[in-house]
Amino acid sequence: MSCLQLFSLVIAYLLGSFPAGYLLSWLAIKKDLFSIGSGNIGGMNVLRNVNWKAGLVTIALDITKGATAALIVRHTLGPKWGWLALPAAICGHNWMPWLGFRGGKGLSVGWGALLVLNWPIAIWTAILLLLLLLILRNDDLAIMTLCPAFFLLLLLLEGSYPVLGAGVLAALEVFIKTFTQKRSLKNAMQK
Repeated sequence: MSCLQLFSLVIAYLLGSFPAGYLLSWLAIKKDLFSIGSGNIGGMNVLRNVNWKAGLVTIALDITKGATAALIVRHTLGPKWGWLALPAAICGHNWMPWLGFRGGKGLSVGWGALLVLNWPIAIWTAILLLLLLLILRNDDLAIMTLCPAFFLLLLLLEGSYPVLGAGVLAALEVFIKTFTQKRSLKNAMQK
């Protein structure tokens, strides 16, 4: 791997680590987003606990972070290895160095990367998540159920080792982050 290729993965991580939700919530209500709601800085926490405008802007910015990371990495590494942008951007979003390695769950960032890497998989992932939300009626359980299902989607629709490896890493990052958030897990188990 060349220096330029490695640098593109670092850029993907750094793009993912831009704290859009944290900054928007601070501007809107002057509160630390880690102390309210689910305790993460993702778009859903902003939407539920700050206001709908800041929430939608956060989600849009998070999707843009993932898409931009995927464009950069795919350009430098090629179409198959460009999938490494997916776990790199999610890792940046979930563990931001600027915020003590805290962050969101990585769904919007991951979905943005998927839109660039393989938009049909992005659409199927969104449909599957919506179905799981309707059935389970709990976003944390739906997300944790989506993670292994995402691997099956990749296996059916992509199938190459670089894609499957990147997909497993991305799904693990989202699953681990969702599972380890105490408030999220408590809410998931109570319902």
